Amino acid sequence: MILFEDEHIYVVHKPHEISFSDFSKSIPYSPAHRLDKVTSGVFLFTKSKEAAREIESLFSQKKILKTYIAIAGNKPKKKQGTISGNMERSRRSTWKLTRNGDNQAVTKFQSFTYNDKDRIYLLNPLTGKTHQIRVALKSLSVPIHGDKLYGGIESDRCYLHCYKMSFSLFNRLYEVESNNFEGLLFDNKFRKKLEEIINSKL
Repeated sequence: MILFEDEHIYVVHKPHEISFSDFSKSIPYSPAHRLDKVTSGVFLFTKSKEAAREIESLFSQKKILKTYIAIAGNKPKKKQGTISGNMERSRRSTWKLTRNGDNQAVTKFQSFTYNDKDRIYLLNPLTGKTHQIRVALKSLSVPIHGDKLYGGIESDRCYLHCYKMSFSLFNRLYEVESNNFEGLLFDNKFRKKLEEIINSKL
């Protein structure tokens, strides 16, 4: 599904359970970032070397705001805050956060009551590390539903979705959203609650 296209960028929705490499092969442009296989949502491609260089610079300067949505259980000690630490390899292709090291990951989060068992999380990763958001929520003892690798409860998918990307490119402001929510928990009740959350932040 094409979300947006102009002379500089091509933005599409990536379904969950399709690998980055397999999905990229179907697009005739250069990927500007990565999404885990289990993650759905906004996927940005560049259409020229100039655009690619500029987007890379924006990422390095942390001038691209990425907003992810996740569904998880339990209640964190704080409803919002910043999760930071060193990303270190662990067992079985997983990662963990440690205090010291030179592979720092920083993620801002907000959590909202959804029902008796689940909470909705809005997350803004300020760095782009492998499995960063999944590890961040695991470190709060709230693994994402369906994230088998990090201890999430059984579900029909891993409930992590790249919802929105915002940035300025060549003096133009871009805000691209993916409202194509896939999964049993991304139902009408979820959509209504998300709309309430987004409207409360405006």
